[in-house]
Amino acid sequence: MKLGALIIESSNTKSGPLPGAAADAKKWFNFLVSPIGGAWERSEITLLSTPWSHQVSACLKDMSDADFAFVAFSGHGCHKHEGANCETCVELNDHRELKISELDCSAKRMLVIVDACREVVVVEERMIKAAAAKLELSGAATDRYVARQLFERSIEATAPGRVVLYSCSEGQTAADKGSFSQALIACGENFAADIPANSTIDVKSVFQETKEHMRGKSRGRQVPDADFTRRLTHFPFAVHF
Repeated sequence: MKLGALIIESSNTKSGPLPGAAADAKKWFNFLVSPIGGAWERSEITLLSTPWSHQVSACLKDMSDADFAFVAFSGHGCHKHEGANCETCVELNDHRELKISELDCSAKRMLVIVDACREVVVVEERMIKAAAAKLELSGAATDRYVARQLFERSIEATAPGRVVLYSCSEGQTAADKGSFSQALIACGENFAADIPANSTIDVKSVFQETKEHMRGKSRGRQVPDADFTRRLTHFPFAVHF
């Protein structure tokens, strides 16, 4: 099975530093290469820091024939209103914003996770901050083969499609400390420890638990949102092997 992952954190932009984004990217990489995260190979994961749009496009193109594609962005963004068009956008660098609809590689199955603010703004009134820091790479390899086989079988059992997870609802901001990304990973790891051996926990279950955690922790100021496109089956998130 062909898998492809793209992890983006935007740093050194005019909007200012956001150190938590670097921690998110590191957490995502370590989670994916671990058996719990599906035992991804390092060669299947691309890390981009403050990228240009053509770099993102090239990576997405490389993943277009993947059986399962994973994209995670950490930084800041906004929910832009431009006439009748409304869409969440993220800041890649000082010169380029990217619409979430552009984070699409046409892979058979795709999961997009956006950890960014979604304050509603009018075009040209941006309130976007940036992400920061370089990434450190690490990851466990124990029982990787068994974990990978479980992960792939779970992917094959799901219907094709694209799922997008947002760190907050439209009009809200996303916290840097105690971020959505880190809460999502921690929740997945906790679920993996509780489910039966040789099984997986799906994205929707992990998201719903994380959503309630973030809602309570923020007292309703940050409530994650998702577009599951009326799916009956959901992509795996974590593995218990």
